Amino acid sequence: PLHPGEVCPAKWKEGEATLAPSLDLVGKI
Repeated sequence: PLHPGEVCPAKWKEGEATLAPSLDLVGKI
């Protein structure tokens, strides 16, 4: 659950709207 991208790319795509900003912040850090 902490790493939806690693668990299942297709699954986290459903919540991309919510994860997109979170992943963006993680990528910058």
